[in-house]
Amino acid sequence: MKSNLFTKYVLEASVVSEVFIWSGNDVLVGYDIVFVNDRAYLIDHDLMASKLLETSSRNILGELKNVLDRGLSLLGFLKKYGIRVDDISRDTLPVKDRRILMETYRYVKDHIRMKNKPYIPGSEIKGVLRTALLNFFVSTGKIPRKTIDEIMQGLDEKIIKEKNAGWGVEKIFKMILSYENYSRRVQQHYVDILHYLHVSDPLEMRSRYAVDTIAVVKRTDPGKTTAIQPIIGLEEGSRFIYEVNLYRPIREDASGYSTEIGKLLEKYNKVYTVFFDALRYFSLKLIDYEIRQLSKLPSARQFVERLKSWRGEVEAGKAYYFKIGFGAGMYSKTIYLSLNRKEQAQLIDIMSRKIRRRTRGKIHVWDTLTLKLVGSRYPSEIVPFGWVRFSFKNIS
Repeated sequence: MKSNLFTKYVLEASVVSEVFIWSGNDVLVGYDIVFVNDRAYLIDHDLMASKLLETSSRNILGELKNVLDRGLSLLGFLKKYGIRVDDISRDTLPVKDRRILMETYRYVKDHIRMKNKPYIPGSEIKGVLRTALLNFFVSTGKIPRKTIDEIMQGLDEKIIKEKNAGWGVEKIFKMILSYENYSRRVQQHYVDILHYLHVSDPLEMRSRYAVDTIAVVKRTDPGKTTAIQPIIGLEEGSRFIYEVNLYRPIREDASGYSTEIGKLLEKYNKVYTVFFDALRYFSLKLIDYEIRQLSKLPSARQFVERLKSWRGEVEAGKAYYFKIGFGAGMYSKTIYLSLNRKEQAQLIDIMSRKIRRRTRGKIHVWDTLTLKLVGSRYPSEIVPFGWVRFSFKNIS
C-alpha cells in the first residue's frame, strides 16, 4: 500500500521468555481454578450452574455455597453429583511449577486477555517503542543535560507524590520530547509529538500459556526467595501480529522556520528519521545491561548465552529484543538506562526517599538489584521474565 502520509509495517512480536501482564484480576483457587494432577482447569461458572441445576437435588446451589464458605473441595462436591471438571471448564492449561500443587495459595494472578486468550496489547508495544525513542534522544545528547537536571529537580520536589513513588517516572521524562505550548492563560501544556506512531491491537495471535510462579530473589543473594506468586503467563512460542503506522513529517523543511510550529515540525522530522536507529540502540543497551548483571550468577549461564545470540541478531539488523510487562522494571519502562551513572544514582536516591515515606520505612531502596525469575525453572536455571522479539516488515 502506498501513501504520502505514513509508512505501514507489519510487526511480529514473539515471546522468547515468559511474559506476564497482569489484568488486575485474581483467579480464586478452588472456585475459579482447580488443579488436577499437573493440569489447571478454569471453571466456566455458567456451565457449572447449568450442570448443577440438571441434578435431582433441590438445594444444590445452597450446598455449593456451603462448600465454598467452609473452604471444602469443589472437586469432591462435583464428583458427588457425577459432574466431570472437564465438562464445566472454559480452558485447561499445564502447571509448570509443581510447588503450586503442594502449597496452599488463595489466588492466581491472571494475564490480561482478549476473547478469553492472554495477549500483549498494542498499547504495551507502543510504550516500548516510545521508550526506545526517548532513550535515543536522551543518550545521544539530543536533549540538553540541563533539561534532565530540571526534570530531576521537579521529580524530587513536587511532580510525584510520596504515595505514588515508583510510578509515572516515564511519563515525566517524556515531557522532554513534547512541544511546550503556552495558552492564553499562561498555563503550560505538553503536546505529544509521538502521536505519529500508531500500533494496532493484535490482528493475529497464537497464545500459549500456563500456570507458573513468579519467584523474586536478590541478585546479591540468589539462593534466597523473597516472594512467590502463582500466575497465568504467556509461554515462549506465543506470537502476535500488529500493524504499525509511522507517519511522515508534515513539512520536511520545517527546520528552516523560527516559529514555534516550525520547532514542533522539526521534532517530527527527527523522530521519523531515527526510528529504527533508536530501536537498535535501545535493544543493544538493554541486552548489554542484562548480560553484565546476569554474568555474575553461575546459574544464569545458559540465559546469558541466549542474550549474546540475540545481540547478534540485533547487530545484523534482523530483529530487536525488548522486555515487556512484569520484570521489565526500570529498564524498559522508565528513563533509568538513558541516564549517566551520576543521574542514575540521583534517581535511585530520589525514589528511595519517596518509597521510604510511602511504606513508612518498610522498603528502604528503589531497588536495582532485584531479579524476577520464572519459578518453575528456579533455582537450577535463571530465566528472567518479559523478553519479546520484534521484527518489522515494510508493506507500504
